[in-house]
Amino acid sequence: QGPVWMPINYFAFQALRHYGFMKEAAMLADRAVELLARSIDVRGSFAENFDSESGLPLYASCYTSWNLLGDTMHDDLARNKWIMEPIFVDN
Repeated sequence: QGPVWMPINYFAFQALRHYGFMKEAAMLADRAVELLARSIDVRGSFAENFDSESGLPLYASCYTSWNLLGDTMHDDLARNKWIMEPIFVDN
């Protein structure tokens, strides 16, 4: 019941994709972007993390950093690739 952080969402998203749960991964990506959009509506900027019950932004306004992973999820779905693939996946 602690704060929701975008990096945890991103790791869960990648695990869902890896094991073939594409519909669930897409839903997680959509919800992550909804959280980020809500943060902009409420605070005018991204927050560092979000309340797990309400989805409201908690603290650290004007925080971008790992929140960019929210958009990266949709990019990963569209390209069907992982951003770190060139580094961690043998070709």
